[in-house]
Amino acid sequence: MLIVSADYARERRGGSITAQGFTALQYYPGFGGAVSRTHSAGVGATLRTSSVSTLEIGQTADYSPSYFYRLFPSVTPPGIGEPGPAAPDYRVDETQSFANSTQLRFRTGRQSGNRISASVEHSATEFSGGTPRTDLDTLAWRASFARGVSRTGTFSIEYEYRTGEFGYGAQGTEQRLRFGANYSPALSLTRRAQLRFNLAPSAIEIPASATSVAATGTLYKMEGDGAIAYPFLRSWTVGGSYRRGLEYIAVLRDPVFRDAARAELEGLVTERVDLSASAGYVTGASVLQQDDEHFDTYTGTVRGRYSVNRSLAVYAEYLYYYYNLRGQAALAPDLPSVFEQHGIRLGLMLWARPLSR
Repeated sequence: MLIVSADYARERRGGSITAQGFTALQYYPGFGGAVSRTHSAGVGATLRTSSVSTLEIGQTADYSPSYFYRLFPSVTPPGIGEPGPAAPDYRVDETQSFANSTQLRFRTGRQSGNRISASVEHSATEFSGGTPRTDLDTLAWRASFARGVSRTGTFSIEYEYRTGEFGYGAQGTEQRLRFGANYSPALSLTRRAQLRFNLAPSAIEIPASATSVAATGTLYKMEGDGAIAYPFLRSWTVGGSYRRGLEYIAVLRDPVFRDAARAELEGLVTERVDLSASAGYVTGASVLQQDDEHFDTYTGTVRGRYSVNRSLAVYAEYLYYYYNLRGQAALAPDLPSVFEQHGIRLGLMLWARPLSR
């Protein structure tokens, strides 16, 4: 497998722009050729409309990514216009699909005072090749208020309304009220710990016209998530995240309610060598079927990187993926019920300043 990715960022007084691209090609010796595996791209722009206000716009596009991998939470929330992880090693099917997301967000207020935010996001996933899978199409509106407490803490409340085709065979809606807190105590003059916590009661409306559903009506759930990043020694950071909530995965027939956790460690071994490792675990089940069985999936990666100079580095990485659908095999009848994958990557990274001023 050949993987190529690129990131670009440009910062100016009036705003900033970021762009990411990713592509993966896989070679099969038995067929004597290479095939396209997955591709993704994203662009995000931030416009400072005043000294306290910003307007953010983002667009992402993904061709046949590994949707299953997106069950794992992230310690750092993705930025606007940042595509989700493609994880081509964890793509367990050959079905072609295209997913895109458009985001628009307006923020106003000061970091240490009151802040107001409003956003809208449209996401869609379409399958091709005559697959029986259901396309997804959702529209989400969010409005939030946050109050800063000195330089170390923030309390927030957010209301979210989402509607669309979620795999019920009919239009459904969600409402969610999220209460959150962020705490960032100073550990030294240059280091701060990061702690984030959210609790969100939700109401999920399953329409009466939904097909293949054990029960319809309103389903109430308690969701939540949290994350921590703690720097220690001089150059090491350990982090962890947990998320409990509803998730729509394009390769699964029903929405699933899952518990997911992830741990990360990274730091410098020497001035030229850095090491990073992560592990994630997810357990979940369909929210539409009355079944006590759960599916499980977990992953692990270890990467070592050597800096040749200020612009070039080489790295080696080990990856591991596993899932077992158990009693939830009806969620994806066209996928293997058990999957296990080991992988080794060798690569290089290049940093460059294409436009110097």
